[in-house]
Amino acid sequence: SLFLCDFMGRNRHEFYRHPLSLPLFLFWLWGLISALFSAHRAQSLNSYVIITSSAIFFYLILYTLKDHRGKRIIFDILILASIYISALSILQYMGLFRMEDRFSTTSGPLPKVAIYSTIGNPNFIGSFLIGIAPIIIASILISNLTKRIIYIAGLVLLLVAIIILRSKGSYVGLIFSSLFLFWLLTKIYRKRRLIIWFLISFTVISIFSIFLLSILLPGGMTPIYQELKGITLEHPTIKGRLLIWHTGLLMVRDNLILGVGPGAFGNYYQSYRAKIFDNIPDSASVYPDDPSYGEETHAHNEYIQAASETGIIGLVLFLWLIYRSIKGGLMLFNSITDRKERLMVAGMICGIIAILTHSLVEFPLHLPATGMLFWLILGILFSMPFNNADLLEKVRPNWDITRFEFYVKRRALSHLVSLAILIIGCILGLYFSRVMMMETLKRDAWTFMNEGKWHEAINKLTEGIEISLVEDEALHFYMGVSYTQTGRYEESIDEYKIYYAINPDFQVLYNIGVIYHRSKRYDLAKDYYLSSLRFKPSLWEAYLRLAEICTETGEMRCASEYYQKARRINPGL
Repeated sequence: SLFLCDFMGRNRHEFYRHPLSLPLFLFWLWGLISALFSAHRAQSLNSYVIITSSAIFFYLILYTLKDHRGKRIIFDILILASIYISALSILQYMGLFRMEDRFSTTSGPLPKVAIYSTIGNPNFIGSFLIGIAPIIIASILISNLTKRIIYIAGLVLLLVAIIILRSKGSYVGLIFSSLFLFWLLTKIYRKRRLIIWFLISFTVISIFSIFLLSILLPGGMTPIYQELKGITLEHPTIKGRLLIWHTGLLMVRDNLILGVGPGAFGNYYQSYRAKIFDNIPDSASVYPDDPSYGEETHAHNEYIQAASETGIIGLVLFLWLIYRSIKGGLMLFNSITDRKERLMVAGMICGIIAILTHSLVEFPLHLPATGMLFWLILGILFSMPFNNADLLEKVRPNWDITRFEFYVKRRALSHLVSLAILIIGCILGLYFSRVMMMETLKRDAWTFMNEGKWHEAINKLTEGIEISLVEDEALHFYMGVSYTQTGRYEESIDEYKIYYAINPDFQVLYNIGVIYHRSKRYDLAKDYYLSSLRFKPSLWEAYLRLAEICTETGEMRCASEYYQKARRINPGL
């Protein structure tokens, strides 16, 4: 809205080509090509919105923020938000703030509280906080005494929160970005005393944070020590990440140029993971029934995800975009003479580096909070020369800046923009109204299913499938379950197969096996049970069903073998 108001209020308009213009455009264009050629085109185009909205948000920040005061206000808001998130995280850890049961503990050899604050996951919180930390440090160095005290207190809370989150990727991102920040500070403060003072201050703050933590936590619960002590290649989190990355690399190998399409990683994950399981003799014991080895929609590595979804060309363009971002930021840092502005630029560069480092083990650019933070910082960083004529002249030779101007009469522009907004508004209104109707029908169907009203559920699901603009696999899965419960087995299998074509999944194979089992079609049932075990070797229910088939067909030795396999996975049987 701010951009449009400013745009419509002027006859003369200026736009600039900057270091990110070409890589960002090419990455956006290649993402579109990959989505159009994807086997899951509708889903890929839907997920492609992330790339498009990121580019739009970056340019809106670039051309809307035009004064230093506005940027400082945004940073103050971000710092206050990080302080609130950190404080809430600490309260949750201490049990002073009620958490949902599903967040109370996490998997792994060590019990721990899974803090989710306002973001939803400890790793996601860590990614957001480490992106803010360098900006807080820079703000401490440029602020007056009152603000400095507030920022130092906020930094202590932030460090305490990062420690108790026990997110290993956050630790690495914070350490690496802090080292990079120290290096940039040596460029600003030539005197060694100031560097030593800063290092001592940061060390004191860190030690105080850990000391404060030791007071807050029960004895023997030091998070860093616990987490570092438990790190081995057999740790479920690390082992799970390696499995996901291996699976992603197999996708890259088979879809080298175009990838599987934006947002389609989860659709291919189980089928490619099954190829890995095929080469492991006892995969059920190697990868037991643990959430760390569950179904994934992201690669937990932005670079592998870019390669698997948009191909090797998409990865190269993504890396080029990152390279130009860091290089452009460093050129800007070297061109600025004002110490305060250099400090803020250093904080922004290191915030970007922290998020990109964490991207090696997570997917922060696909998360609303951290993705917004990344593009916001990048937009503010690259907007600085366009609001300062002297600085623009200094960076122009290195940035290869080109200015474009055009003139439009206000009245003509106002009519054109109003018409465009009306058309886009109508299209989006129709689209989202259909989506909301479909989601309402799906929710109503789920309610009927829980109440055992299967015919009513089928009616709602049929309506949902008819009005759905994008193929929603959940509707077909629910329909398959409902048809099974009403004895319409052939129709149920048809719905499950539609779901499987969109999203290959062990549960669908198992459910089809159950249908054939009930119909006494033992050979087909056995094939589907075994297929579900390829996707999930720890699915003890499938082994139990296979034992039942062998018992019903009189193959007692076979039944005993399958039953023993089920008991090895689930000793409680």
